[in-house]
Amino acid sequence: MMLNEATMTTRGEDVSDYIIGCFQDIRLQKIGALLFKNICTKMTTCIKYLAGSRALQVGFSRFLYNKKTSVKEIERSFAEKTNNNCINRNHVLCIQDTVEVGYPKQHIKKDEFGPTTYGDIKGFFAHPGLIVDAENYDVLGLSSVDPWVRADEKVGPLEQRSIEEKESYYWLETAKKASDNMSNAKLITAVGDRGSDIYELFDRIPNERTHLLVRACYDRKLSNGKFVSAHMSEVLVAGEYKFELGNISGKRKPFNAPRRDDLKVRQARIATMAVKYSEIEITKLQSKLKPKGNPSVKLTCVEVREISDVPSGEEEIFWRLFTTHKINSFDDAKQIIEWYQARWTIEQIFRTMKKKGLQIEDSQVENVDVLLKLFTLSIASAVTTMMLVNARDGSTNRQATDVFNKNEILVLSLILKKVEGKTIKQKNPHIINSLSWASWIIARLGGWNGYACESPSGPMTMYRGLEKFHNYFGGWGLATYSTGNDQ
Repeated sequence: MMLNEATMTTRGEDVSDYIIGCFQDIRLQKIGALLFKNICTKMTTCIKYLAGSRALQVGFSRFLYNKKTSVKEIERSFAEKTNNNCINRNHVLCIQDTVEVGYPKQHIKKDEFGPTTYGDIKGFFAHPGLIVDAENYDVLGLSSVDPWVRADEKVGPLEQRSIEEKESYYWLETAKKASDNMSNAKLITAVGDRGSDIYELFDRIPNERTHLLVRACYDRKLSNGKFVSAHMSEVLVAGEYKFELGNISGKRKPFNAPRRDDLKVRQARIATMAVKYSEIEITKLQSKLKPKGNPSVKLTCVEVREISDVPSGEEEIFWRLFTTHKINSFDDAKQIIEWYQARWTIEQIFRTMKKKGLQIEDSQVENVDVLLKLFTLSIASAVTTMMLVNARDGSTNRQATDVFNKNEILVLSLILKKVEGKTIKQKNPHIINSLSWASWIIARLGGWNGYACESPSGPMTMYRGLEKFHNYFGGWGLATYSTGNDQ
């Protein structure tokens, strides 16, 4: 049965905007919505802090441990909301990546958690799909979230396993879910890093409505006998452009584990990039398994290489991108590169969700099924933060109601009087009640100084601003309740 989502209240709170699934039980639906609301407003995954009382702590725990409240149903609910945000969208990107979550500080049940790449630390992995508008880069929501626990035992050499038996199959599955779940989008492009350079992805996923954009990991053999690198070395440069590179601090990843990119350092600089593109036809690798699919696939290869002076000790920027999009000009190639750069959005979401923000890796919960649910809710909450980050420059046409309810917008208008300065440069420049207008206010609460000439507010500024805003909103709610002046 379908439960009514129009007006949902529990414990005196309206949770209509926070429904995370049906669960075939109105009580579970309400308590789950309240749990998600508290994660979004209190900016944490600590159950005790989210509840605030023993009774509600028990209620949240019962929800999380209930077999009916599956990750699959929560995923379906988020995908449905995202699909609604895709109405009238011509083209969206499904940015996908794998994140691992480890727990080094607590004694966890080793039979439930699996190995990670952080040495002896146990944990799990997840592979979400993030939907972003391809024209203005609005963050629209999640198309899917696939968490899993890696098995302890070895299951045989990779070359002797089918793609369905490998973890890399999540790249195919996420792209397929985006194509199926985002039915309101007219066109979809699945974007992935080097981990998604998988022949089966190119062979099985593309259709008239679904495209791929992948950073190459392998120097693949072409149908003409050459390799991609040799072929592209003969292709003329189509054009050059300037690109602003951000700095990389070189700090180690969590837990001080040795990782491939740990020690890379890069200074911020303006780089000159040379661009090439060419149609290619890659061939299927030889395998001991019975061959499946087409023996070759036609793609377009885009190469972008830094040709300006690179500071001593740093590496030049070089990306080789494979795409199913047709490229007819230098501007088309630049668009492909820009779409790939949008992949940074999901990295920022992971950062918000982990050590710097919601701190999912500090959770004291030991049950893996419960943690997978909390992870799914925390990444959805982090997506809200990125919606505000992407709206900060006024490029979006979205309304504040996409993120905030009417009472929250009222409180935002009250806070505006506090955070605006006296000069024109410190006034909110955006249309009232737009998402950009709300983003400006949240950024000011998070510590941004309000000057357009300064660095724009990032995820952590928005995170701090949201946390502070919800404290204000909670105080406003108490004052409103105590005076009986219900807005």
